[in-house]
Amino acid sequence: MNIDKVNKLNSVEIKKLRKQYFTNQQGFADVCGFGRASVQRWEAGTKKPLKSHLILMDLYRDIPAVREYLLNYRENKYE
Repeated sequence: MNIDKVNKLNSVEIKKLRKQYFTNQQGFADVCGFGRASVQRWEAGTKKPLKSHLILMDLYRDIPAVREYLLNYRENKYE
């Protein structure tokens, strides 16, 4: 992944990505380490994610191993 060419997800794309893998904003926020309020603002279009957040969302969307790692990390964190 070329960090300089990070996909600039808009609010609709962020919501679509989140809904593809999670039933709610809290689950997406927890797994990715975001605040739920941030996800809510991004989806509403009132705030834009930082570049680091965009990179993580790109990785989560594009690389199954990243999704698996983050899901496993979350499960192990709360055991």
